Amino acid sequence: MKVTQMAETLNIVFKEIIGTFTPEDPDAELPLYKEDLSNFVDMGRKIESSTEWGDNYDKYVGKLIDRIGYTLIVDKELTDDGIKIESDRYEYGAFLQKIRIKDIDFVDNEVWNLQAGQSYEYFDFKPVDMEATYFSDKTTFGVEWSWVSKVLKESLTDLAAMTRLYAAIENRIMKKIRLTTKEMKKRLINNVNGCNIKHHRVINLLDEYRTATGDTTTTAATALTNADFLKHTVMRLKMYKKFFNEPTTLMNNEGELNWTPASDFRMVALTDLDAALTAYLYSSTYHDEFVTLDGYATVANWQGVAEGFSFDVRSSINITTTEGTEIAYTGIVATMFDRECITIWNEDPELDTAPYNPKGKFINYYYSYDCNYYYDSYENSLTFVISDFSVLDTIPDDFDVTENKYYVLDGDGGYIGIADGIAAGI
Repeated sequence: MKVTQMAETLNIVFKEIIGTFTPEDPDAELPLYKEDLSNFVDMGRKIESSTEWGDNYDKYVGKLIDRIGYTLIVDKELTDDGIKIESDRYEYGAFLQKIRIKDIDFVDNEVWNLQAGQSYEYFDFKPVDMEATYFSDKTTFGVEWSWVSKVLKESLTDLAAMTRLYAAIENRIMKKIRLTTKEMKKRLINNVNGCNIKHHRVINLLDEYRTATGDTTTTAATALTNADFLKHTVMRLKMYKKFFNEPTTLMNNEGELNWTPASDFRMVALTDLDAALTAYLYSSTYHDEFVTLDGYATVANWQGVAEGFSFDVRSSINITTTEGTEIAYTGIVATMFDRECITIWNEDPELDTAPYNPKGKFINYYYSYDCNYYYDSYENSLTFVISDFSVLDTIPDDFDVTENKYYVLDGDGGYIGIADGIAAGI
């Protein structure tokens, strides 16, 4: 038999991560090949087309089709990304309420200033100031598939083979759900990076290195191959990790006095930084324990790979944040954040089965996945980039934010407004 069925659209996120993203404009700078898969059936040597090859028949009478000797079902493991941001789940209620207690000002200890005949009031009501944030938005998606054992019996040898096939189908569905949730974790981090860029919570590691050493020859394109730059980067990242542990208002986007316990600290680095440290720093350092950076997870890209695996693409984000700000940025190599800054709540995968369909002789299975993704701007987070440009701490008075969404320092101490797009290196 010949069966041809092709889906016309795929989930955008899934297309991005497997490198099949197609721009809407056919004349775009990064087009992909337009593939006609209307007659796409065979990926290998199939029994349906055995009449084209005589070697699929017996050599005795030439009329018996050779049988399949062994069936190998592809069922690959999907490794964990190491990004630990999952939290608890609650079955009843819609809102997550997060209460913050405001700091109370100190007062004089009057016991050391007592005066005869002086009255001291101790019945004044002084309530503690606090505020509450409520989170309730939920995301959901589902997968549907049918199982028809009667038809499959014609292609399989026994019940054990059918059981293996059923398990492989179920595993494949669950792995795609896991792959999707892994990618949504990165979208959570991308949102933090976008908000940090808007609020100038960005550390340009190259700019810090140039300022500290006076080296003007190292660029964003060569920084990850420079051992001195990598040493300075490890030093600064270790310092910022310690800064997270100290009470400060400088590590979050709301100016809230906050700190991050070591157990709640999270760091995610682009694999380029991790690989560069191993290849160009640790390998040539005798006491590498002094320059080793630990305690972080790695990702191969922040958003996708587009048509290839270039650093400029994999280190980029092109998003609209939860604050409504459009952010396009290249050169992001790491993110530090408090576990409570971004969390996944109420992961709720469910499987439902429809009654057996006696006419079609099949059973339908329905997988659903509900989840809450939360971002708390009062918690600590920082974004680290390698860029030839530096984001301005303060927007100049004459800077037109309507025409220029991006503002960077140039090499002469001035600023450049970049209108409606991504400039080289940003």
